[in-house]
Amino acid sequence: MSKEPQDRLIHLLAEVVEKPPAERGAFLDRVCGSDDVLRRRLQTLLAAHESAGAFLPEEPRTPAASGVQEDQSPTLQLPFEEVQTRREGPGSMIGRYKLLQQIGEGGCGTVFMAEQEEPVRRRVALKVIKLGMDTKSVVARFEAERQALAMMDHPNIARVFDAGATSSGRPYFVMELVRGLPITRYCDDHRLDTRQRLDLFIQVCHAIQHAHQKGIIHRDIKPSNILVTLNDGVAVPKVIDFGIAKATLGKLTDQTLFTAFEQFIGTPAYMSPEQAGMTSLDIDTRSDIYSLGVLLYELLTGKTPFDSKELAKVGIDAIRRMIREIDPPRPSNRLSSMVGDALTTTAQARGTEGVRLMTLIQGDLDWIVMKCLEKNRSRRYETANSLAGDLLRHLQHEPVIARPPSTIYQLGKALRRHRIFFISTGAVALALILGVIVSITQAVRARRAERVALTEGRRKTQVTDFLRQMFESVNPAVAQGRPDPVLRSILDQASTRVFDSLASQPEVAMELVQTIGRTYSAIGEYEPAEHFQREVVRALEGAKGSESIELAQALLELAGTRRRQGGDGISEAKTILARAANIAHHRGNSVVEAEVMMETAFIDMKTGELTEAERLTQKAVANFSVALGPQAPASLAAGTRIAQIQFSMGRSSNAIATAQRILSIQQASLGSKSPDTLATQFILAAALQNEGRYAEATRNATECYENRKRVLGESHPSTLATMDELAILLSYQGQFAKAEQICRTALAIHLKQLGAGHGDTLGIQGNLAEYLRNQNRFAESEAVFQTVLAAYPKDSAANNPDRLETLYGLALLYQFAGRHPDAEKLAGEIITIRRLNPANSSALADALSLLTTSLLAQGKFAPAASSAQEALTLREADSPGAWSRYSAEGQLGLSLAGLGKWTEAEPLLRNAYQNLLAREATIPAIERVRIAEILRGLIQTVESQGTRPNAAWVSELVGRDARAKIHDRSDL
Repeated sequence: MSKEPQDRLIHLLAEVVEKPPAERGAFLDRVCGSDDVLRRRLQTLLAAHESAGAFLPEEPRTPAASGVQEDQSPTLQLPFEEVQTRREGPGSMIGRYKLLQQIGEGGCGTVFMAEQEEPVRRRVALKVIKLGMDTKSVVARFEAERQALAMMDHPNIARVFDAGATSSGRPYFVMELVRGLPITRYCDDHRLDTRQRLDLFIQVCHAIQHAHQKGIIHRDIKPSNILVTLNDGVAVPKVIDFGIAKATLGKLTDQTLFTAFEQFIGTPAYMSPEQAGMTSLDIDTRSDIYSLGVLLYELLTGKTPFDSKELAKVGIDAIRRMIREIDPPRPSNRLSSMVGDALTTTAQARGTEGVRLMTLIQGDLDWIVMKCLEKNRSRRYETANSLAGDLLRHLQHEPVIARPPSTIYQLGKALRRHRIFFISTGAVALALILGVIVSITQAVRARRAERVALTEGRRKTQVTDFLRQMFESVNPAVAQGRPDPVLRSILDQASTRVFDSLASQPEVAMELVQTIGRTYSAIGEYEPAEHFQREVVRALEGAKGSESIELAQALLELAGTRRRQGGDGISEAKTILARAANIAHHRGNSVVEAEVMMETAFIDMKTGELTEAERLTQKAVANFSVALGPQAPASLAAGTRIAQIQFSMGRSSNAIATAQRILSIQQASLGSKSPDTLATQFILAAALQNEGRYAEATRNATECYENRKRVLGESHPSTLATMDELAILLSYQGQFAKAEQICRTALAIHLKQLGAGHGDTLGIQGNLAEYLRNQNRFAESEAVFQTVLAAYPKDSAANNPDRLETLYGLALLYQFAGRHPDAEKLAGEIITIRRLNPANSSALADALSLLTTSLLAQGKFAPAASSAQEALTLREADSPGAWSRYSAEGQLGLSLAGLGKWTEAEPLLRNAYQNLLAREATIPAIERVRIAEILRGLIQTVESQGTRPNAAWVSELVGRDARAKIHDRSDL
């Protein structure tokens, strides 16, 4: 039997190690077969691996002891096979070094304290490859460590004295023995204050800079790799363990960021996004800058940005996502969120009090740390020296480059730098002022003025609250109906006079203007809403600058109004939201940033960019979870949005699982009648409906409707949305008359509450047109469809998904009414528009299927085959297991049959029929006609080839035709 290649042996060993012990025998049987030599060698390697957890087993395992016979045949010599005979350990010699004791163990190397006898007598640290880890890749990585350390000479980097190989061929190197503590533990044990910690950290930066100048990246900067030792009573940090270093100017090894088994090289809590990303992007020195930022974060707060214990609980994919996508809280925010005695304990370890510690970190240090932790490496410090320089500027009260400069900020820095001058000058000025103004009479007047101002302030607050509540009462969600005409008149008059009448009270005016803008938006009058919201944005830019959180929130409201206007408003809304997100990110407000993400994702949902919507919403969930907790209402509500997106993407089973998980938490923490709980139950009902689980869907929708009506009122928008869902459920089950009745009730409330032109009203009218169409009341249906279309701007189809849906409903009406040329023309227009947004492949496939049906009805089989093939390709990629995929396959089969390509058509029709029959419960009632159409085509195809069709097929088709005649629609 020929010898196995070494790489294959290593690969097979890796596979068998991953399997539970009970499954290893079967695995060896499968891969070895009758090759006894291969089997014995794998068993030998496995035994070696099992004994490699310690440097030297208590009782060295032998082939006899383990039940494995010695392989007497010529074999390829692998390092693993030497494990039975190795004797290196405490008391043994490696070269001229006597091993004294094991002092550490890394991913692939074991570290011993050893004694060197000659040419000098000294204690050293000797690092040697770990038993069972001496594969080619690990040896190469170890060799990189040895070369990297030998290239560097810096007082804050542990020096390399010697290197060599053991008698068994395992490489080792000898380095300076550093007797010290991890930097974080040293700082805490000695209660170093913030400045002392920064002094040590700056030395670490200089050491890392030295390594970078030698072309070496550490890639595993963490406290245990930075030890603090005392030299003549002075604390000196020493950077150790460049074990995973990589040369940027010279090639040390061919190793990459991950091993062959996708394991991290590095420590997740300190790992940069590009290290965690597992991409082809080269790792450069800025990856170490990120890790330095994590270390600085921990020195300041006692915590890492991402908690190591939390990272340990999740899988590798979740770790990668957290590191790449979640923005950690600023250090000062992390301190302010500490509960119980945690803040006091953290502050005491830094020789100060909790409030004082937050004050010290808030500002410059926040900015410096967060610049290090930027996800985009181009926005981090370029070098470790740049980071050290900014910290020195902070300590010297000079402006730091991490913080956007402002006049007030620079003036404050100048005051601190020249404190003596300003104090002396200020003292003289203060004496002069006091000499002029101090008098008993003025003091009395001042007290009287203060009382008057306090009374006036309270009066203004009361007036402001009253006006705000009055304006808000116009909001349909508050008014529970159309706003009172008198209140509406007051709103209109106030909107024209608020700026002039309150010019002397800008803060009051701004609050009222915001309320007026929100109110106009709520009643569907978006142009005046936009006007007032833009005024708020301009006022905030003037009063608080271009980077305030208040401005980000105002931009968020403006974007919502522009989005509701449709057309060009949608694209502008995304631009506005991008600005708001940038502000929130730079201000470190992860909650507002998450709210912006949610609004952006909602736009993506409306425009069919569902993958991007899901990504943004997951990131929002992560932000909310970090800032507020994973079970906070905002975190759970964002999770509900994920379920909604999954539902929109056709992943109904995922949506059901997500919604059920969130619903159980909300019911326990918020109660079954909470608006957030009911929102999740609403999504659950829709997802169950899409899976054809109509009984469960109806139960959830009915329960949701009753609770919303009881808690929010019958006229609340959420209650009306649930009525709409109930009507859709009935429609899917073919109960079109009942669906129409519920829809008309909801429409009447919408007309009373919002008016005919409101977007929600138009949506309900579109649904009513569908229910009329499905009852063959084509003239009534077309009139309603045309009314809805007339309310949308004619040039907004490409950017208005609601208008596109209405066009699709009208095209379907033409198809049902037998007006196939009209249906074909309208379907073609829809397809042209849908192609402008390739992300919404499902909607494009719907339009292609509609076009195919119209072409088949007109005998245009060649173009029908083309559109059916494109629809099938999209369905296979988007929803491979859904009924719509097999409907498209059936349409392609019908098209080919029409062209006389019987042998090509038959397998398509046969497969489509069988799968549609199995999924019939999930198919909406109006679409179930597809089964009969495809079955009829299958029977005709078989007969055309001179074969008798299956009797069961014929019986099934006759039954379906008979049942269809008793319905209002002959094709149901």
